Amino acid sequence: LPDEATACELTAARHKERAPDLVADSLCALELETGWVDIARQRAASIIETVTPSQFAPTEEEPSESPSVEEWIELEPELRPPRIDNPAKRYGVWWHDFAEQIDWRSEPITWSDTFERNVARSPDVARAKREWQLLRTHIESADGLARILRDAHLVRREMPFFWKMNHKCLEGIIDLASFNQKSNTVFILDWKTNRIAADKIDVLRELYRSQMAAYWEAVLELTNARVSAAVYSTATGQLVIYGDDELSEEWRRLSGNL
Repeated sequence: LPDEATACELTAARHKERAPDLVADSLCALELETGWVDIARQRAASIIETVTPSQFAPTEEEPSESPSVEEWIELEPELRPPRIDNPAKRYGVWWHDFAEQIDWRSEPITWSDTFERNVARSPDVARAKREWQLLRTHIESADGLARILRDAHLVRREMPFFWKMNHKCLEGIIDLASFNQKSNTVFILDWKTNRIAADKIDVLRELYRSQMAAYWEAVLELTNARVSAAVYSTATGQLVIYGDDELSEEWRRLSGNL
């Protein structure tokens, strides 16, 4: 084959036989006839923008007087990359995957069986055993998660939701949601694997207030039920429940910037 482009007589002859399309004239005629440009503009203005509550959560922030950045990183399921190099992120992913397998409506002994099947895959087995024991202790306490889960008629793990608001759509995944039909209440929980000390729990509360406010508002609008929201710190074994006024005020602040 030649290494330079050459003219083709056959191709040139075919092009001479074809009459050129007057594109500009045909588009103008179509616009006058159907108003398709106006329709296109209207539809373009109605394109829904996706917003995820996870984008309100810190990913690389280091609170004042806190452990290293690596220890504070918590990775949301919606934001997981194909490969995770950070040990703290890998542990967080393992915990979420493990917790998703627990059948919270079954007997507690089956929960331990689920843990035993998964613990060997944990990036930090010793930490997993310690934090699982903390969770069991919390669940068994009188005011722990056991009461909330026991009273629920429906429990959903890794529950996705889509809520349209104006020209945006709030989309996310809630780690754990329990529904009580009798009292028309919903409880939503997010696991947090940040490695913190017990006296830093208020810092954790502040870091994730915005994310939980978005979850809370979406479920509130979608269910018309009374919704309560909390985060559970695996490192401390503490449940942080947010107040309705606190979440409502935070959502008003967030929605003003959306």
